[in-house]
Amino acid sequence: MARVPDSPEVVAIFERLTRHFDDAEPKQMFGKKCLSFGGKAFLAIQGDRVVFKLPEDAVKKALAIEGAKLWDPSGKGRPMREWVAVPAAASFKPMSLANKAYEHLTGGVVK
Repeated sequence: MARVPDSPEVVAIFERLTRHFDDAEPKQMFGKKCLSFGGKAFLAIQGDRVVFKLPEDAVKKALAIEGAKLWDPSGKGRPMREWVAVPAAASFKPMSLANKAYEHLTGGVVK
């Protein structure tokens, strides 16, 4: 599968979230940019999508966003059940989903 470059909109969202979560570390996961805390990723970007690792109840809500789907980083029909990929062009609040993902990972309250 050919690598799709990250859209400028997705990169801008990622940069904003990176500044917000100053205790998170930018890394690579499956060849994609991601943010991690304690060595575990909680959000990533791929192409025109921002991807969030969410608790089960938040996954259901996030999948209601237009164009959102479970993330399949390999593109081989094996989506990951906790990871939701949301198009940057969709009407949603990236910070809200990122905060939920961070809370899910850390078990704590977002600053």
